[in-house]
Amino acid sequence: MTNGENQLNFCKIVPIIPSVIKAAEDPYFTDVEDTPMGLARKYAAAQVKKGVVVRFPQEHSAKLFKIMDNITEKVGLGQMTPEEGIKQAEDKWNEILRE
Repeated sequence: MTNGENQLNFCKIVPIIPSVIKAAEDPYFTDVEDTPMGLARKYAAAQVKKGVVVRFPQEHSAKLFKIMDNITEKVGLGQMTPEEGIKQAEDKWNEILRE
């Protein structure tokens, strides 16, 4: 998930911006359609080189990001495995997104 190719593929599935410069330099982010979403993708990806964290606001975004931050912390501290974290995040996100 951390290499450029995997991040690029994931970014094409969900509306996120990669953290790897190689992925952010792909035409998917540089040669975009002239729409609000296309331009947002282009300008947000350009910030990757500057180390700026960009999160697109969406309904429930604060809850979703808090869940990810908490799970990432638990995985980093060895309180759960990455697999457990992914499953827990999936379950919690799906629950919130169904609202």
